[in-house]
Amino acid sequence: MTKCFFSFVFAFSLLAAFIEVPGFGQAAQTSSSLTAPGDRFLSPTTVSLSDGTIFFGLLIGIEGNSLVVRVGKELRTIPLDTIARVRIDMEKDKTSFTLNGLLLGAYLGTVFFAGKSLNPLADVLLTGASAGAGFGLGYLVNSLSLRTKHLYDLSKIGVDKYAEWERLKKIVLGIESTTKRFHVSLQASHVFFRFPEQFQATLKKAGYGDPLYEPGSDTQASAFNLLRSVRACFSLSHALKIGAAAYFVGEPSWITFKWDTSVSYDISQKLSGAGYYATAEFGPLASILPKGIAWDMGVGLGAARIAFEFQTGVYASYPNYGYQRYDRSFRRWFASGVVFTTLGLDLTQSLMLGLTADYVWIPARDIKGIPEAQIPTQKIQFGNSSLGLVMGWHF
Repeated sequence: MTKCFFSFVFAFSLLAAFIEVPGFGQAAQTSSSLTAPGDRFLSPTTVSLSDGTIFFGLLIGIEGNSLVVRVGKELRTIPLDTIARVRIDMEKDKTSFTLNGLLLGAYLGTVFFAGKSLNPLADVLLTGASAGAGFGLGYLVNSLSLRTKHLYDLSKIGVDKYAEWERLKKIVLGIESTTKRFHVSLQASHVFFRFPEQFQATLKKAGYGDPLYEPGSDTQASAFNLLRSVRACFSLSHALKIGAAAYFVGEPSWITFKWDTSVSYDISQKLSGAGYYATAEFGPLASILPKGIAWDMGVGLGAARIAFEFQTGVYASYPNYGYQRYDRSFRRWFASGVVFTTLGLDLTQSLMLGLTADYVWIPARDIKGIPEAQIPTQKIQFGNSSLGLVMGWHF
């Protein structure tokens, strides 16, 4: 699982190195006064004049209070005062569909198939098949002709006319309209365990050995969770989002033993669960950071469902043979909260990669002791924190 996680990190490092980040630097300049539209360049444009003349051409840019359009082989500079309406047909960001499909397929394949069988080759083939399916779906979407039409009515008078012109300038400059307001993200993180550490001192004091983590017998557990959270949110403004999130707080299962002359003990523990939250996110530097970079701070309130299993077996061999099992397991809901922060970089118009950190708070609970196994009553914290990567999509 650790190797899969580092492959995940390495793949995105390559993407970050080779994919141009939109919004960095200044818009391309074709002359000292002509503002070219960057990724809007050469969008099919229809310009209707006040006298009824219609031009069909390709958008070049804005020069002063004039629209520059290539009509055939000729560049036409059309003054604002003569324009009645403008329609710009913009092609959606199709280039990222195959990339999105490939990455999502590979990620989900790793989450659901990697390490799930005893045959490593089968894991690789299933993960590869998932990536291939995602690539194929992305290619299918990419093959569709997807365009958005933007209409501007410049036949208005006075202030309204110039307000419409300013709106047109923003879309040409790429400031507006392509803003995607719905966002979905998946998180893979290093989780900082709390539960095993809370028991270590107690267990060692009582004479128990180091915990053995399932499914193998290694004494070190994997701290990587390839699906720490799933988040979805909607932009109310450039700096404010609201949404929902699910955070998975499970920790590795373990077992430990102790042997005395006539009695042996085993303790097994399993903690799984997830928190579900209504969230709000705020970008404190939204007006300062360059386009394509976002730093958000978020908070969520909701409830967490915890499944806790803690069992102890006591084996007596001499002089009174016998076996007794003690169970302190439970399943219940807790009021819960989460705080998180994300620093994201847009690799394409629809794909984001970033760093994220979080802390999930779940109330502590007293776990009744097991005197027969020298385990005292303890107050256990079920929340934990993590630091990792987030991959997101904008719609």
